[in-house]
Amino acid sequence: MKIKSIRITPNVMPKKDPTWRIALGAFPESRGLLVEIGTDTAHTGLGYVGLDSPYRGSSAPILRAAFEAFEPQLAGQDPLNLEKIISGLQAVPVDFPAAGEADMARARMRAISTIDMALHDILGKTLNVPVYQLLGGLVREEIPVIRIMALKEPAEMAEVALGLRNEGYKYIKIKLEGNMARDIQRIRRIRAAVGPEVHLTVDANQSYSAPGAIEAASQWQKYGIELVEQPVPADDIEGLTEVSRRAIIPVEAHESVDTPDRVFKLAKTDFAGYMNVSVILGGLRSLKTIVDVCKLAGVKCVISCVGTRILSAASMHFVASCSHIDFACQLGEFTRFNNDPAGGLEVQDGMLRVPTAPGLGVRLNAQ
Repeated sequence: MKIKSIRITPNVMPKKDPTWRIALGAFPESRGLLVEIGTDTAHTGLGYVGLDSPYRGSSAPILRAAFEAFEPQLAGQDPLNLEKIISGLQAVPVDFPAAGEADMARARMRAISTIDMALHDILGKTLNVPVYQLLGGLVREEIPVIRIMALKEPAEMAEVALGLRNEGYKYIKIKLEGNMARDIQRIRRIRAAVGPEVHLTVDANQSYSAPGAIEAASQWQKYGIELVEQPVPADDIEGLTEVSRRAIIPVEAHESVDTPDRVFKLAKTDFAGYMNVSVILGGLRSLKTIVDVCKLAGVKCVISCVGTRILSAASMHFVASCSHIDFACQLGEFTRFNNDPAGGLEVQDGMLRVPTAPGLGVRLNAQ
């Protein structure tokens, strides 16, 4: 078997709620690139990469430059030789003069993640097994989904939360803005709406200082908040570590661990909590290494993705095969977008059932 082609198609997924926002700003749509790796057999591998996210995303021109640089290296290779291909791509120079070194490194990482995803899809289809069998086998058949709530007025957020509970979601993540009094109102109203049985976490998206987050957490814990995601600026590793040691609620790092080296950097500190990591950090193989490093450091992991069902499927196969995941994962956000290029996954009663079809187990919708 040989790789014959790489097809890259721009994709825009408008949010069903165009007013959807977080502390970092409003983002009415999700843009990305659908990647299809064709072979000289009937098998095609699917991958997807998001663009310009608030979490230090990459632009389409830089990502296209990376894919164009990688294409000659991929052409004619046996897609089943994953290690050889991915390690070879790490050495391919990518030139985009307008991009800084950090931006180029991030684009390279995301492009490699997408290719890794598509190659796993091909490998699973070729061997007629779901991707989780390639990652160690099945640990769990269903995954509880944590749904994100956009930043709105407290009363409206409480109404949205009640709707999610009635749809069967047992885990809800509340977006905050960094105003302690207003954020407490949001949490209080939401807890009153959903009752004691729903698990609540919060995501401040870098909007607090370390002292402010520690003080706020002492108030949030009264309402049964279980995790506090990224309370301080991404580059404030010292502050994040301090909050993780002193806050009464476990801390979940996210924007601070947006590359594998930043995961390793935080793991070497005395940070105590969770890391929110993703398949976009180099692909499924890289994510396995990241989670193993966290396990050795005594840090737990939450797996997340936002966007198409392709990303969710890849992430689900990883979670399905990994025993070091003990909390709900952010894998059902595709439900709040229109124009998903893929189908084959649906959330039922707040749960996602792991695909059992060969490969990633999702299909492209008719265009």
